[in-house]
Amino acid sequence: MSGELKETLEYLDLSNCQNLTKNCISCFYKFRNLKTLLLQNVVKDREFEFSCMLLEDAFPNLLI
Repeated sequence: MSGELKETLEYLDLSNCQNLTKNCISCFYKFRNLKTLLLQNVVKDREFEFSCMLLEDAFPNLLI
């Protein structure tokens, strides 16, 4: 999926996905045009939150 959409994906809703990990979040660096990432009702530990912060730092226009 990332190869096909990495230049065009702007919105991604992963709410209610219970199997997301910090490793999943790190893969989103490929989506350079991602502007909105919804993560409601997902299990978030400290490492997951930190990965989200790093992603927001890398992409200032991204809203998580």
